[in-house]
Amino acid sequence: MGPHSPADVLDYRSLSRTLEHVTALTWSSFNLAEPGQPAERLRGMSATADLFPALGVSPTLGRVFTAEEDQPGRNHVVVLGDNFWRERFSADPTIIGRDIRLDGEPVTVIGVMPAGFDDQLLWGRIDAWRPMAFTDETRAVRGGTWLQLIARLRPGVTLAQAQ
Repeated sequence: MGPHSPADVLDYRSLSRTLEHVTALTWSSFNLAEPGQPAERLRGMSATADLFPALGVSPTLGRVFTAEEDQPGRNHVVVLGDNFWRERFSADPTIIGRDIRLDGEPVTVIGVMPAGFDDQLLWGRIDAWRPMAFTDETRAVRGGTWLQLIARLRPGVTLAQAQ
């Protein structure tokens, strides 16, 4: 549901007694530029670290980013979509732990999501997921509403109670 501001999302997290895994996400694009390869624009998503637990999905290879990596300066990781991994990296399992350059900075590939995950759950193909990493300045934003929100009901909570 959305759109929401970063401050809204943080309020939902801290104040809600009916929701768990409150996550923020937004469509992004990233530029991949690897030595000896043509530059490529990736269709991506920036999300808070609880996105994957909220959706109940695990990577087929590696892992997803953690809350510690969802912090400014610590967010130099990426999770790849299955289609992109197969097309660009020939489904090479040794991609985990390798650095690639996104938007001019090195990021470490930490995981690959299952085939079909992006199409079924997130309304289209996703090549790469990056941590949202709200800065202190961004956390205070209430006027800008560009984030989508996904959350799970806490165990034992009904939809009526959450509403």
